[in-house]
Amino acid sequence: MADLLRGTRGSVAAEFAMVMVPLLSLMLGAIEFGQYAYANSLLKDSMRDVARMAATGAYGITDLNNTVKARMARVGVTNTQMTATAKSYSQFGDIYSKTEPLTRDAEPLGGTPGSGDCFLDYDKNGVWSAETIGGSDDVLYYQVTAEYTFLFGFMAPLVGSRNEGSKWLGGTGRTINLHASTTIRNEPFNNPTETCIQ
Repeated sequence: MADLLRGTRGSVAAEFAMVMVPLLSLMLGAIEFGQYAYANSLLKDSMRDVARMAATGAYGITDLNNTVKARMARVGVTNTQMTATAKSYSQFGDIYSKTEPLTRDAEPLGGTPGSGDCFLDYDKNGVWSAETIGGSDDVLYYQVTAEYTFLFGFMAPLVGSRNEGSKWLGGTGRTINLHASTTIRNEPFNNPTETCIQ
């Protein structure tokens, strides 16, 4: 019996098991933090690309959105987990949203453009848009919110889940909203064409 109490066989396995739990938690936490930082960096970087694209006037809102969506797909953010808004202003101090302006308003007057109405097509897509990149020398404010899902859930309590009613321990609080925005003055580019709705 005395030999059994003095025996050290298996002590390495027991010590390894005690050290492995915190070590594994630390390693998974580092991976989780790295992936979160990468997703946040991708979103901010895509804002720089969107600003360049929008300033030239060669791309519309759909092109800008597709650029951000393609970039965020690298970290598993799907189209349904992302919203983008674009507002165009005549100058930085303005607070109104600029839509593609009507050049001719047919009956019934006002409201959403319909048959017989003509507008300046800033987006060059042939469809009237409430959200547009604006015209030459206008200011574009573009904002994206993407719902990022953590890999393991270690970071959720540290960065705070912003989704209402989420419960980290219940498994639904593993998401956080990433936000990014950019403001850019458009370069002088060709005037939009007048398009009429048939």
